[in-house]
Amino acid sequence: MLFKVPKKGTAFGVLEGDHKGKMFVMIESSFSQCHFLTIPEIKNQTVSKFDLKRGLKNGILEKVEILPKDLYVFLKEQFLFNKKHK
Repeated sequence: MLFKVPKKGTAFGVLEGDHKGKMFVMIESSFSQCHFLTIPEIKNQTVSKFDLKRGLKNGILEKVEILPKDLYVFLKEQFLFNKKHK
């Protein structure tokens, strides 16, 4: 079964692991990866679609909400700024 990539602007809470307590906001996806902006650090994070699917299935990540479009646009601009200024 194919994995349905989350909608851009979807916010996930991290419940376990190294990133516990952070929010991951879906910014964009590529063929095999999903790209997020983490909050509160405001850093870019790349997760494979396989790991994202596994994290959702095992309760490591939990969908919180789909952010309003204006907030998503702001966060995407920050993501692109971070990407440009590595």
